[in-house]
Amino acid sequence: MGPEYYRDLAHRLDDDLRSGVPEEGPVADLEREIHNLRGAVGFGLAAGDVELVRTITVALPQYWLSRGLYGEERLWLERALALSETEDDTRRRLLSSLGLVAYVQRDFEVAKASSERAASLAAELGGATSRLDLLGQQGRAAIMAGDFEAANRLFRERLTLAVEVDNGVAISSCRLNLAAIANLEGRHDAADDLLAENLPFTRSRGQVTCETHTLAGQAEILGRYRGRPEDGGEEALRASELAVALNDRPMAAYCLDLVALSAVARGDLRLGSTLLAATEAARERMGYEADEDEEAIRAPALELLGADIAASDTWMQGRVLDLPEALELAKDGWPTASPLG
Repeated sequence: MGPEYYRDLAHRLDDDLRSGVPEEGPVADLEREIHNLRGAVGFGLAAGDVELVRTITVALPQYWLSRGLYGEERLWLERALALSETEDDTRRRLLSSLGLVAYVQRDFEVAKASSERAASLAAELGGATSRLDLLGQQGRAAIMAGDFEAANRLFRERLTLAVEVDNGVAISSCRLNLAAIANLEGRHDAADDLLAENLPFTRSRGQVTCETHTLAGQAEILGRYRGRPEDGGEEALRASELAVALNDRPMAAYCLDLVALSAVARGDLRLGSTLLAATEAARERMGYEADEDEEAIRAPALELLGADIAASDTWMQGRVLDLPEALELAKDGWPTASPLG
């Protein structure tokens, strides 16, 4: 197959991702073809085919994010942006993706600047950017700017539109964003209601990724905001199973942190310690550190485990586990309780 075939393949899968079908299908297709897509981009760079490089690059961020390939994602996005300064919707999407990955990498200056420029470019492009994309872009930029009132309004408007056009993933994504905003504003009952509404919807549409995020959100409300981590273990464990099955490594680490917090709260210090060590090592292998939200989940568990936990045999055993192995340990040990001794 020639590079044009892989350009067309990337474009088709990109259209699928934006259409509202469950994103795990197109992401799995991208993963199966990733070596060929990398080769096609290499050909495009050597041949000076800028549009081939841009078309493939703009289709890949969802794949990179779910696999924790942040370094590769940022390199490719910055390269594609440097190759052309054409102010089109492709550039807007490249900037938007750069904002997201920079945010994950805790490069907040680049994240804010890229997201704001993407939002302003979307407005300048008018009909070239869909209304659904424009509202999402503006909402994400508002969150990064800390303007939660504007973000709430924008995602409410986007949710209404997503329902009108029946974009299933956009519907779930809006509810998840609105729940996150509600938690940031201390409106945890509202967040609970949004997630409770979203869970059966994701299952009815076969949205496994969105179901994973919804379950994790419910566990996080119990563990982080309600002070009842012992009650969120079942949701966290189910979310971990889904994330590992999807090979969504960052999400799996996040969910297993929630399982660890619940385990420690239940008195199973050994399991909690092992899981926290495993997720720490997994993030190191992916090349990033726990973000502010993840640290807020890990901190109370680590405090209960004690300052010397990182020197313990249990911690060392956890650090050699990969995420699927850590999940199996959690499933085998749940919900027993054992001391560290």
